[in-house]
Amino acid sequence: MHTLERPVFLYDADCGICEQGTQRMRTRMRPPVDIIAWQDADLQSLGVAVDEVLFSPVFVRTDGTHVTGARSMLSVMASTGAAGRRRAAVLGSRALLPLIEAAFRAFYRNRHRLPGGTDACRLPGVDHAH
Repeated sequence: MHTLERPVFLYDADCGICEQGTQRMRTRMRPPVDIIAWQDADLQSLGVAVDEVLFSPVFVRTDGTHVTGARSMLSVMASTGAAGRRRAAVLGSRALLPLIEAAFRAFYRNRHRLPGGTDACRLPGVDHAH
């Protein structure tokens, strides 16, 4: 594991919703983070498994450690300054984080059904019959 100059946020470029979300993140939040499609990243050098990026976005810290899912989004938010850190702390609190994580998992399981979603947004190996 090696250190990075800037944190890296990995997302799924095959999913239209994820692509739109990261574009909004770039223009509205302007985080000091490299936002990269996982398909274009060297996952091995980042210490991230393919199974992780297939099921959630990943935030790789400069020390090489990483978090997934809702925590990855909160990490991006926290990187934007004091106001972002305060928002991330509230959303990441013991009371709210479990709810946000559950909502995030539900979103990822169903993103192919949402406006802008396509079959490319489907998670592999997840029952989509419901």
